[in-house]
Amino acid sequence: MLSSRSLAIRTMGFRHNHGRSILDVTEMVLGLVLLMGAGLLIRTFVVMRTVNRGLDEQNVVTVRMSLASRLEATAEVARSASSWAGR
Repeated sequence: MLSSRSLAIRTMGFRHNHGRSILDVTEMVLGLVLLMGAGLLIRTFVVMRTVNRGLDEQNVVTVRMSLASRLEATAEVARSASSWAGR
């Protein structure tokens, strides 16, 4: 016959192992979900690169512009306006 102390130790061990196995299963499921999500993300990226964009890319002219000179001119106007306002 089992003593109450022996039964309590066995029960506590079962609960500990049961909780640990639940955590292990949860970890595996989350890993699979992340792996499937990464696969779908990669597949979507590949498909997006091959999709027809709906415009003709031939005979297109592109221009690069810098706004630095425009911003400097705006800053100069702001400085001169503040110097006039201070007088």
